[in-house]
Amino acid sequence: MLGTQITTDHKEGVQITMIDNKNTMLTMSEIVKLTKIGRRRIENEIKRGNLKAYKLGFLWRFYRSDVQEWLENQQYTPTTNKEIN
Repeated sequence: MLGTQITTDHKEGVQITMIDNKNTMLTMSEIVKLTKIGRRRIENEIKRGNLKAYKLGFLWRFYRSDVQEWLENQQYTPTTNKEIN
């Protein structure tokens, strides 16, 4: 089965290699590491209903495809400012 491969490098810390599978489940720590977004921000996004997550006991799990969709919705698109006369 395809999934996430996690290796530990004592100099660099945890390294995560993603294998392309939308059904892969990720942990909170993996999401924080991959996105470089803080745990509290991710928890707030879950509470607001912006990020789908599953709580197993007291551990959060995320489908890779849900995280990808959430990230794509975070894309900033500048709007054009029309001059007001």
